[in-house]
Amino acid sequence: MKQLFKKFLLYAAIVSAIYWGYLTTMSAILNRDNLYKVDAQKTVLLMGDSHIAYGIIDSNMEHVVNLSQPADMYLYNYLKLQKLLPQNPQIHTVVIGCAGHNIQQFWSDVFLTKQGFTQAKVQNYYHLLSAADMSYLLYHSPEQVIKGVVGLPKLKTPYLLKIVRHQPVTLEQLKIGGYAFHDDKLDLNKNRADVEKLNRKGTDQLALWTWHIDYLHKIVDLCKSRGVNVVFVRTPEHKLFPKPIEPEFQKFLTREFPEVPFADFIKMDLPDSCFADLDHLNYYGAKVFSDSFAHFAETLR
Repeated sequence: MKQLFKKFLLYAAIVSAIYWGYLTTMSAILNRDNLYKVDAQKTVLLMGDSHIAYGIIDSNMEHVVNLSQPADMYLYNYLKLQKLLPQNPQIHTVVIGCAGHNIQQFWSDVFLTKQGFTQAKVQNYYHLLSAADMSYLLYHSPEQVIKGVVGLPKLKTPYLLKIVRHQPVTLEQLKIGGYAFHDDKLDLNKNRADVEKLNRKGTDQLALWTWHIDYLHKIVDLCKSRGVNVVFVRTPEHKLFPKPIEPEFQKFLTREFPEVPFADFIKMDLPDSCFADLDHLNYYGAKVFSDSFAHFAETLR
């Protein structure tokens, strides 16, 4: 029995060493600086979560690049900026999504423990995550972190092979970011039920997500340290979307980021056909909104 146990331990140690070697090699390859270069004419960088990823089509804006990802927390935005800004000195402005849900503790469970977001993000950003970042994610969502790490070889190996063969791989393919096509259509019956559910939460929604907010401060500080301007942006929301945190959100902006310009498009008048749900635009809404955003982006040249 002891011999069998020793063999098992040896086998486990060998497998673990091989896997660790793979993860180390993968991280080294994916951290190559040349992977994070964007076109030289791109001087305005869009960052954020699904509201920016679904809402702003950058293909018709020659100086703007959208590197948002759905469900990206500010942690992931910060990690990407640490790689992107040094490799793209032409970027002089970072426009980052900022809305009520970004500061609410209420949403932390959704981003950290539910819907498989953490599993997907570990697979996207493992090579950028520090030991402290991984410890935080493991504490809040251990099962998803483990599943994410285990699934890395299947997802990343095809791109690693392309990179070492000097074949082109885009930031969008690496899940670093890009406009995300979304063609869902608003279902008012379903969304009215969601509204009632959110409204029943009452004051529970007013607690601030301090850990998340700390990373927004880190983003602003990082940009300042490199002489890069920061602008907050909020995309259009449906008039039925509940806004119990709006007064607190406005106080938050004034209190913590008084120097950061806020481009607020929340009240842009759009028909129901432009929404995927009450706070996300679909492709049709993104086309309309992106035209308006392009005019704003011209002021950032």
